Amino acid sequence: MIKVSVIVPVYNTEKYLAKCLDSLVNQTLKDIEIIVVNDGTKDNSEKIINEYLKKYSKIRYYKKENGGLSSARNYGIELANGEYVGFVDSDDYVKDGMFSKMYECAIKNNSDIVVCDTIMKKETSEYILKSNLKYSEDAVRNYIISYPMAPIRLVRKSLFKDYNFTEKILYEDLCLMPTLAIMTSKISFLNEGLYYYVQRDSSIMTSAFNEKQLDIFKVLNNVKDKFIENDLYKKYEKEIEYLYITHLLRSASYRFISVNNYKELLKQMTGKEHLVIEIYSYSSNEINSILKREVLKIIGATEGFPSYITIKEIYNPTILSALDPEKQESERHHLRISEIQNQVKYTSDLTVAFVLLPYKDSDGNNYFEDNTDPKKAIRAGLARQGRLTQFIDDRIESDISHRVDAAIRDMIRQLGYLPQIHAPKKNKELNQVITTGIHVINFKKTPYGNIDRMALFLTAIPHKHEIRVECPALWRGSKRYWEACLEFQKLATIESYKKVTRTRVSQDIKQKVITLLHDNNDQLLVVDSNGVTRNYWKMLTNKTLEAVEKEDTYTLKKLMFDNEKSISLTKEHNLRIIRTRQNSEVFDYLTPQKENGACESKSGLFISSDIFYSIGERPNQGPYTKAGLKSSKLKTPTEQYKYVDMIEFYPIHLKVEDEAKSWVSYLQRYRKEAIQYKGTLRNTLVLHLAMKLEEYIY
Repeated sequence: MIKVSVIVPVYNTEKYLAKCLDSLVNQTLKDIEIIVVNDGTKDNSEKIINEYLKKYSKIRYYKKENGGLSSARNYGIELANGEYVGFVDSDDYVKDGMFSKMYECAIKNNSDIVVCDTIMKKETSEYILKSNLKYSEDAVRNYIISYPMAPIRLVRKSLFKDYNFTEKILYEDLCLMPTLAIMTSKISFLNEGLYYYVQRDSSIMTSAFNEKQLDIFKVLNNVKDKFIENDLYKKYEKEIEYLYITHLLRSASYRFISVNNYKELLKQMTGKEHLVIEIYSYSSNEINSILKREVLKIIGATEGFPSYITIKEIYNPTILSALDPEKQESERHHLRISEIQNQVKYTSDLTVAFVLLPYKDSDGNNYFEDNTDPKKAIRAGLARQGRLTQFIDDRIESDISHRVDAAIRDMIRQLGYLPQIHAPKKNKELNQVITTGIHVINFKKTPYGNIDRMALFLTAIPHKHEIRVECPALWRGSKRYWEACLEFQKLATIESYKKVTRTRVSQDIKQKVITLLHDNNDQLLVVDSNGVTRNYWKMLTNKTLEAVEKEDTYTLKKLMFDNEKSISLTKEHNLRIIRTRQNSEVFDYLTPQKENGACESKSGLFISSDIFYSIGERPNQGPYTKAGLKSSKLKTPTEQYKYVDMIEFYPIHLKVEDEAKSWVSYLQRYRKEAIQYKGTLRNTLVLHLAMKLEEYIY
């Protein structure tokens, strides 16, 4: 009886294939078959395979037209005779005893799935990528947050009866493996590195960006939907969030950014060639090591920090201690800022401070009272001394990697990372569009008094990998995003508070729109149309837009600002304007259906009365558990959808020849890049970044 069938898809890997096959034919497990699937390889791989066929009877060879990695794996599964199925990519290799150990573990524990650790192999170095073995007593939880790579799994063949790898998509492992986990709780972990994952420049997962890599968004949502359909989302919500964070940050960063370009990218984003990371804590802490390790993973370094990154550990319990509750708010806040000024030297270097502080005590209560919590004062004080700040809860508990990942992700956001959004080929000209967001900050409290309303403009410039910020009330001209973060964090210091100038928000908005209107580049203006903004630009209201004269459904003849003279729009103007609203501004219920009952959707967008909508979380309660499903799965065409965190995209002004769906879809892609800690879709990127700045004030 065949105990294990090992499936090896082969496509243009002649350089690595012999080492892969050597590692398999030398397996200590006797009852094993090696199914080699030639997926239309164009190099000399077939010649190598035929040489091994002559020597080893345990190899079975099949040839098919090229269909991709998932297609080859599915082909092999159909042909497998083994009780269990394993997968080895043809450019990787394994230790001699891998399948013997994994099979023994499966039989001993009656497991349906067995997981081992991975040895990440580079040309001159290697390190073990550990699974999260001690995360929880729940095997499914451990499985979800371990790395969902098919090669490090041994799977009972019967699990593939109803499921297989999704074809013609990247991230095929992530698409299938968490789904298999919820079909069984019989999962075992081997705390040993048995699989060598060879990292090479030309592999699928390390090659230069191509549009297929945007599949990550589709795959993550599919995984989430599968848990929702099986009423398991609430149970495993934190683990699904972890998948979002690790794959949109770490995995996407690996693929969207070439490792060799991090230094150049840092310079493009920040104008600086060197990054300093400081870790502030009460004493030496295990999180320090975890943080350093995770940063190294993100930049793809395995032999220590590169020359353009310096990391420092600073133990200073004084500035991290609780504030004095006996003093007035402004006094205790100012006192901590002064202590930081005296103990932390000012720097003009690009510096991010990770501050490790307790959030909860052993009983689960808040560690600091509201009047003693030092975080806001620490953030303002460190900003005054030239440092961006990230806080991490310093408890060493099961979700520590989750918390560290979230903090690193937010650091990348602070530095001004601008993801490269790729429009469909037919609309590739959108890739060069400069996108500006308008956000009006409402009255904000500080320890020294309130800050008046002020306009904020964020501009994403794709060809420069750069985000610029304008805030007329705080500075003239524009700053890079990380510089703007510093300025907003400093607003809770007395010096910066006194420098705020009161401006006419409506005039600031008008001046910015006119500037964009006369720019020769294609410009997209996205307006956060909440009640505060509409108070200063009344043309954004539904009532005004219904009355304004139009050339076409989405094309205005004039722009209006208050009671002043209107501005005529011509074909020569390259400005497009899209209004966004969300949550309380938008209705909660939507049944977007065509006459045949199907949903009218494009890239996760729905249209109703010429206005586009998209959603965030899909609820998992009561009659709305079917929210977001295809209409074919609804019992009746009248079942209503309820969407939480819904957002509206209203193209106020486009050119007559523009396709509205294409522009809104492009904006929606920027919205997906705003996913944060909770994995919930928020406002589109430039507006999301503006709101993150507002959060810093106090």
